[in-house]
Amino acid sequence: MEKETCTSKKLIKFLEEIKERYDTGGVWISEKMGRRWSFYCGIQPFLLLPPASFPLDDRFALFCEKPENLKRDIEKIKAKLRELLYEN
Repeated sequence: MEKETCTSKKLIKFLEEIKERYDTGGVWISEKMGRRWSFYCGIQPFLLLPPASFPLDDRFALFCEKPENLKRDIEKIKAKLRELLYEN
């Protein structure tokens, strides 16, 4: 997953903070391209379990391996991610 298409250091840093704070394992953003999801940026998954997905909008979704701790703050996290994705 080294071939990221994201260049936002703020977005990558925020995903790292999510991983540390909520112990999510791998956490990443993917971009929908047709019927497939393409890795956009984030922290490599390391578990063999299927990830949970949280749609951010029609184009992007947040994926994480261990979503249990993340669920209570997911709306705040999604809002911040949308802000960082479309920042410019």
